[in-house]
Amino acid sequence: MMRTTSSADERAVSPVIGVILMVAITVILAAVIGTFVLGISNKVAEAPPQTDISLNEAQANSDLLVLEHGGGDDVLPSETTIKIAYDDSVYTVPSANATDSGVFSAGDRLFINTSAGYLNGLDGSNEVYDGTANFDFNEGDTVTVIVVDEPSGQIISRRSARAT
Repeated sequence: MMRTTSSADERAVSPVIGVILMVAITVILAAVIGTFVLGISNKVAEAPPQTDISLNEAQANSDLLVLEHGGGDDVLPSETTIKIAYDDSVYTVPSANATDSGVFSAGDRLFINTSAGYLNGLDGSNEVYDGTANFDFNEGDTVTVIVVDEPSGQIISRRSARAT
């Protein structure tokens, strides 16, 4: 009967491969655990509402701007900033609680009175901002309204209109 013998060199290969595999598995597990612990996997940017907001009216005689939600996602006024650009200046209108329902939905109209410096709400009777941004615009002036989604920091709508 023939006996097989193995040399010490042949047996050494198996422990080296085992150590390499153990190190690789440890590195992969550390990377996966580190990703979840640091929250890297949860930092996916939230998309802003996809909506159509138009600037329907810019009335110079009453300094009234009318925004209309033409469709798409609902907009939460509490998470939105409205900026009005006119005459080389930008005015920020806080829009929290601008609607009775707390949501700016398709078909809703939002009235902004710039001379009194307040946001009138959906029906023009809900004053929610006693203003410091008191400004008047004249017939023929171009007024731009920018609606910004605060959680994402992205612009939802940018519309311009010539005052009539």
